[in-house]
Amino acid sequence: MKRIMGGFSRGRGFGFWVAMTAFFVGQMAADAASLIGRDRISQATPESGFAVIGDAGVWNDNTRSVRDSIQRAGIRRLVMPGDNIYNPFSNYDREWSPWKTAGFVFEAVAIGNHHLGYDREVAYFDMPGQVYAQVMPGAARFLILNSDSRDSVEQQASWLREQLKTAQEPAVFAIFHHPPVSLTGMHGWKEREEFQNAIRPLLFENRDRITGVLVGHDHLAGLYDIDGLPVILSGATHELRGVERAKEKQAGYTVKTQWVFDGKPTWVRLKRESGSSSLWQADFVRAADDRVSCSVTLVGGRPGVPSSTCSRSF
Repeated sequence: MKRIMGGFSRGRGFGFWVAMTAFFVGQMAADAASLIGRDRISQATPESGFAVIGDAGVWNDNTRSVRDSIQRAGIRRLVMPGDNIYNPFSNYDREWSPWKTAGFVFEAVAIGNHHLGYDREVAYFDMPGQVYAQVMPGAARFLILNSDSRDSVEQQASWLREQLKTAQEPAVFAIFHHPPVSLTGMHGWKEREEFQNAIRPLLFENRDRITGVLVGHDHLAGLYDIDGLPVILSGATHELRGVERAKEKQAGYTVKTQWVFDGKPTWVRLKRESGSSSLWQADFVRAADDRVSCSVTLVGGRPGVPSSTCSRSF
């Protein structure tokens, strides 16, 4: 609380403190939300594609440009790896109604460290719970985790272990907010050390089942390989930060920075390749001109294969 309050000056009026009280009550009530939700059957077809947009919880010129680019691509289903609202004095509808009125669907939503309480986020985005599976039968399974929660790590790990053990779909994507290793100097994986120490080993123990990991938190876009596990960072939406290369050795893993964005708003188009049951493609799309800056082919149990368009930008 001190960290959050430190950003506000003294001498605020009564309305300010009422708003702040409501905000912190919402935070304290966060744990009341249903933790493990039911598996939900998706109405999507994998070839139609998804737009992956993390850290998009502010409606501004950058998010508008990303939304417009996704519209031009003909995609309406959003995969959101967290931080879906930033301003404690705003509300979800204020930031997301421009997306809803344009016909977008919140396909898979993860909770980040910026929210108005887990209950409110789960309710607004119509999530089955904080943690759940979004399933396209016979095609793909999205496993959504809450990396912000420090109190439910063991339950989430048990759920993930069972999901990875029993999943029948040829493609499995893990989706959560905080990257499993430190991708920039701005944020480190130890911010959620308990979560990473519980979840990260499961990802590698079940490496043959996982097609890719989708994360946010760092406000840039990039493609990474962690001991052969493809990690797609899509956080270059409302705010943009500098280009960095991740440290190569972390927590016993080898981290390769395969591509990073050029500092412009960028989103990720994720879809299954036509005619294939297991091959997926992720395209990093620059919003201003819809240019595909980098593409990577993904298949369960193998490293991602970047295309020739992925010129290094660091």
